[in-house]
Amino acid sequence: MTPIEGLVVKAAGPSMKIKLISGRTLTVPRVKDLSFGDKVWVCINYTNMTVKDIMTDYEYHELDKEKEIDLSPELDPESGFIKGKVLGDSVFLSD
Repeated sequence: MTPIEGLVVKAAGPSMKIKLISGRTLTVPRVKDLSFGDKVWVCINYTNMTVKDIMTDYEYHELDKEKEIDLSPELDPESGFIKGKVLGDSVFLSD
């Protein structure tokens, strides 16, 4: 799921309005301490057409940071086979 960029255009009371870059305006419950002009990223569940999550710009960019992953193979001592590392839908083996 790709979050959609938007700006908070109204944040008063129990709800807030977010204007997406596509031009559409969403009215959602106020779940975070956001104010007028804050950049947000909206995750939409397209099956139910509901807002799944609202992330601040900081939270969104924290997801982009690279995490160091050890891709070196491990040898299973009992079977003698090399174990691969499974990341998502891919399996990585070394030479």
